[in-house]
Amino acid sequence: MAARVEADFRSLIFSPNPFPYRNLNEGVCLDRPRLTKEHREIAQLFYSPDKVDLKTRTAAVEQNFVTLDPKELTSGIKSVLGLPKGFRLKGKHVDVVCAYTGRFAKSLQDAGLQVRASDILADWTKRHKRKGIESHPWPAFMVPRYPGGRLATFTFEAEDIIDSKAAYLTMLREAVGTQKGLVYVESREGFSYGSIHDLDYIKRHPVRMGFGEPGSTPAANAYGLFASLYGCGIRIVDTPHLRFYAHVLPDPSLRQGLRTDLSMLYQLRNLIPQGQSNEIPVKFSPTEVAKKYGVTETEVVISINRVSDAVFLYGSVFNRLSESAFGWASLVPEKPEEQQYFQHRRTPSGEIINPRLIERIRTFLKR
Repeated sequence: MAARVEADFRSLIFSPNPFPYRNLNEGVCLDRPRLTKEHREIAQLFYSPDKVDLKTRTAAVEQNFVTLDPKELTSGIKSVLGLPKGFRLKGKHVDVVCAYTGRFAKSLQDAGLQVRASDILADWTKRHKRKGIESHPWPAFMVPRYPGGRLATFTFEAEDIIDSKAAYLTMLREAVGTQKGLVYVESREGFSYGSIHDLDYIKRHPVRMGFGEPGSTPAANAYGLFASLYGCGIRIVDTPHLRFYAHVLPDPSLRQGLRTDLSMLYQLRNLIPQGQSNEIPVKFSPTEVAKKYGVTETEVVISINRVSDAVFLYGSVFNRLSESAFGWASLVPEKPEEQQYFQHRRTPSGEIINPRLIERIRTFLKR
């Protein structure tokens, strides 16, 4: 008999804590091919089918052991996405990224969802297909749009995505490309669950969500950072065996900022010829880019600020502010009259305008 989980739900929505700085920016080049190569190498080294023991319960294969009851999954999804009780999930299109062994994807499919799975390793996608699941060898941050749209994208304890700069790119792409964004699911039965804060704790300390607090999970960090950047809420739902995370995204008509940021990531990437040093100045025209994407020059500048903050933060929280780890680009105005849009860039000496802010963040993370 399926567990009756409805009465056990506790959900939380809170406003994010504003970040203690802005305009720490130099223009960022987020290299998707390089990210793909790095993630594939890591996956091949540690998570390929010939490297993991599927019969022994470890954190790496928790999805093979955790209870995945269809009714619990359905109720958890409806709660975390803020869907009404009468909403029919059956037949709704979803993606499952970093599907790994495929059991979580299969459970969603068995619950009635139309699942498209993917994993960066083709060896896993072949196994998914043998289980009757549509599957593709894609990294999470390069999943293509689905014809007709998708309700949301799911992943189960995929910390190689959530605990990295790829988390920002994945969350941003899914916030733009789906109705409800990225849903992260983790086990409440596994070995690592003892370090996860309970919902009562999070309700008492919401302002520390996403700021690298000792004991907080990579999922809490990643969702907290995104919420702080975009001013959206976070909804967290516990069921008897699972925890679900999702953002409370703005109305689709208000998502222009998200779309512009995604465009800026790709635009900045295309500015840098492959192999060119990021120290070489690159000419950039906010006016031409604004025309290309149907926004104002000011919106372009704000977007570059936010994208630069995001990649800096998603790297810094997990890499302890190793600035050299990022591909920063030195943008210069293409036209003299565009100089006004570059006041947020570097000082004439080449230094970041407010280096003391880096120390503030370092001090915060050492607490």
